[in-house]
Amino acid sequence: YTLRGWNYGSGHPNRSVHHEMERTGIRSIGKQYASCSVGTMQTLSSTVRTHNLADLGNTRFDVLVIGGGVTGAGVALDAVTRGYKVALVEKTDFASGTSSKSTKLVHGGIRYLPEFDFSLVHEALVERGLMLQNVPYLVRPVAFVLPIYEGDRHPVGMPFTTPGGIGLSFMLDIGLWLYDLLAGRRNIQRHRHLKREDVLKMAPALVQKGLKEGFVYYDGQTNDARLTMALISTAAQYGATITNYTEVT
Repeated sequence: YTLRGWNYGSGHPNRSVHHEMERTGIRSIGKQYASCSVGTMQTLSSTVRTHNLADLGNTRFDVLVIGGGVTGAGVALDAVTRGYKVALVEKTDFASGTSSKSTKLVHGGIRYLPEFDFSLVHEALVERGLMLQNVPYLVRPVAFVLPIYEGDRHPVGMPFTTPGGIGLSFMLDIGLWLYDLLAGRRNIQRHRHLKREDVLKMAPALVQKGLKEGFVYYDGQTNDARLTMALISTAAQYGATITNYTEVT
């Protein structure tokens, strides 16, 4: 059994665990974890862990997930809610690796637009919208200011340029319109063009010399470790056998 993992903040934002939130009702269950309710935390208590360790040696599982990061947590949640007997083991602590050291962004992959990978960007933007809808206590909108400077032929890391840099602002505007359109009804907010003074109001620490104008667009931000723990806790509530500090040999 496999599930393509979603990698937030780095790599390709492929098919994610967000659909599992929608399908399994993590909107209500995960929220209990966010408020640290006693009932939710019991699924990861030391007593339950001891019991789970015994189960690992005595029970036959359909799916064994190795790794308690966000991808492993999403795989476990997906599998257990489909009726599989699931175990998840983590050699250290949950979300102790990349899943607590990401950029904390839930983004649509705007950097893939110049590569014309529109289907990937659309899929990621839909997933971003689902997260903002289903777990607003873990994911929130965040604005990004894109400044444009005189003589900058590759603003905000654009992989191409135009002769003399003419029309780059227009091209960036078109790209951001496309980013908004690909998000559809789940778009956070339309991007806006900013005058120089408005750019400085939003980002006063920017270098002012040569600043001409800018844009603001919107993506999402999350607490990656808490998001992972919400998935882990929900999978445990659905019956997954989960232990940390358990090495596979």
